[in-house]
Amino acid sequence: MVLDDNEDRLLATNFLKSQGYFANDTWTSVLWVGIDCLGNRRNFLKSKNGEVPYLPWVPYDPNNYHPEEDCVGFAYFRESYGYMDFQCEYKTPYVCQHPKIKERYVCLKKEQFLEVLL
Repeated sequence: MVLDDNEDRLLATNFLKSQGYFANDTWTSVLWVGIDCLGNRRNFLKSKNGEVPYLPWVPYDPNNYHPEEDCVGFAYFRESYGYMDFQCEYKTPYVCQHPKIKERYVCLKKEQFLEVLL
């Protein structure tokens, strides 16, 4: 779920809220978006190598609060909806994007799997 602009951020936020995400202000509801800085020392790129057009960080992020917070997720945190950095070892739901599929899908952990058209 690499966002292109603020309109994308608002659409994603409204959709995820309608699905019951972000019930509280906590980083544990983070949704991995396919952005990291692995091997790039804080230069955040798409995981499939590519520039990120828009990085709407929540306040005080990216902060590398815990060592090696190299992955980026979308969350409601610090009373804001946006990106935050977190440790890649943390298992989170994630967004699937595939170039051959014109629709957009949200994929969650297997026990919570949900497939929806955005």
